[in-house]
Amino acid sequence: MKLVKGKSLLDKIENIISTSHQVREDHLYLTVKDLYTLENPGKVDFGGSEYKAGKIVAVMPEQSPKKEKKKKEETKKTNYPWWKCSAGQYLVEINEKINPCAGMFAFFTPAPMLLRNNAFHPQVFYPLTEESLDNYRYIPLTVGEPGLNLKKNARITCLYIYHFREDFFPPS
Repeated sequence: MKLVKGKSLLDKIENIISTSHQVREDHLYLTVKDLYTLENPGKVDFGGSEYKAGKIVAVMPEQSPKKEKKKKEETKKTNYPWWKCSAGQYLVEINEKINPCAGMFAFFTPAPMLLRNNAFHPQVFYPLTEESLDNYRYIPLTVGEPGLNLKKNARITCLYIYHFREDFFPPS
């Protein structure tokens, strides 16, 4: 497998908020679009015929208090809302859309600033197929004590994209 780097990452992703803040040499930061909790449990069985997703409910963010602006250019900044997350489990929907691509794989890992604040999500590695991308629309987020203030569009996930080289294995 070969790590996709630099501007090649941009070919695989849509809805990037800020390339200067999100794109790094070997990975891309994914950002929070919305936050949810499960209202009732889902069902998972062996064969999949009884599968049912749990019902999700949006967590409403709080509008951050308006601050006095000292400079004229500061008034152009958008005042994004914050979620005040108590310790517990959440589902995060990301802003960015990952495009399916044969032979490519995505690796999601928590961003360092999330880990430093006693919050994390599972590391996930999966193929960039339409089915996989539909299944990973939401990322489970665990928040520890004393909780976490999470701003809309916060960078919480590092995405690494790998390309499977067909010449990796010798012919059989």
